[in-house]
Amino acid sequence: MLADCGGGYYNPATHFCVGNSFYEKCNGLEYNIETEMCDKRDQKIYKFAKIGGKAWMIENLNYSGNNTLGYCYDADIFAAEHKDLETCNDRYGRLYRWAEVSANLPQSLCPEGWHIPKIAEWQSLDIGTLPNTFFIYSGNYNSNPKWTVGWGDRGDRGFYWTSNSSSDVAMMDRVGKTKLVLNSDASTADIFSVRCVKN
Repeated sequence: MLADCGGGYYNPATHFCVGNSFYEKCNGLEYNIETEMCDKRDQKIYKFAKIGGKAWMIENLNYSGNNTLGYCYDADIFAAEHKDLETCNDRYGRLYRWAEVSANLPQSLCPEGWHIPKIAEWQSLDIGTLPNTFFIYSGNYNSNPKWTVGWGDRGDRGFYWTSNSSSDVAMMDRVGKTKLVLNSDASTADIFSVRCVKN
């Protein structure tokens, strides 16, 4: 049976009403349209926050493309294990190679209507006003022999691809105190997280 929503009619089994508009459920679930979005590709719900006039995801992307993209932390990358592991949970998400991220920029791996932020968008953030939930120290897979090669830094640092280039990375660092660091010392062989911003 159809239900009324501001003069329009919807199927409560597949949609839900907010105010005078109705929206498609995400994996059969209602969600808060003010603070959450639904990735239609795999029906995952992500939380976001309005920061500096833009909507930023406050959890890391966890899109696998049917277990063909990205890695969960500690996965065997040489065995091409793209399957879900518990290390992808709790907002940590998956970590991706530059080759996966650089295709179809600026949207790249982000849901439709969202994009991977530029360095300038990271620079525009006021560190003192960011919610604690913005910071996720998901670690990375490092390929630079100057440091330990392999998975590391989970719980201490998070590394995020930008849409500028493979060498431009945003780093969340809580060694000493929480801060954002923009550096150009990454390589295409590294595996980092992805955060998305609404267009």
